[in-house]
Amino acid sequence: MGEEFDPFEAAMKELSGDAAAPQEEVAPPAEDDIDPFEAAQASMGGGLPAEMAPSEPTVGIGAAGTNIDIDFLMDIALQVSFEVGRAKMYISDLLSLGQGSVIELHRLVGEELEIYVNGHLLATGEVVVVNEKFGAKITGILTPEQRLQRLAVVK
Repeated sequence: MGEEFDPFEAAMKELSGDAAAPQEEVAPPAEDDIDPFEAAQASMGGGLPAEMAPSEPTVGIGAAGTNIDIDFLMDIALQVSFEVGRAKMYISDLLSLGQGSVIELHRLVGEELEIYVNGHLLATGEVVVVNEKFGAKITGILTPEQRLQRLAVVK
């Protein structure tokens, strides 16, 4: 069988100037005539084979009646970090630390920890122990409005 057409790879090659064949200039159709879903299907040579059809419903985004499959986003790796506390100290104090030193954090025992995704606060939670390993139980997720407010605050 021949190689499958990957629209993402084709776009990346075109952007980097490595396009396999020069593109012919075609006048764009009127905006009213364009259906993004049908255009994507046509560029892929038709619909998906039955065994590759999405098993879950797609998410509607954009203009009314436009559905875009976002399954390709599910494989993107994110950095998730859990902040139990913070401390400020002078360099001299930092240099005097050794094995067995205790650093006092600015949080109380039992206070919620913060859960960050790619450096942005997303949720709060509490520390739990699962099979002798630490974990976090999510107790609250910030609303989109709260996340936008935090982005606007200059620290």
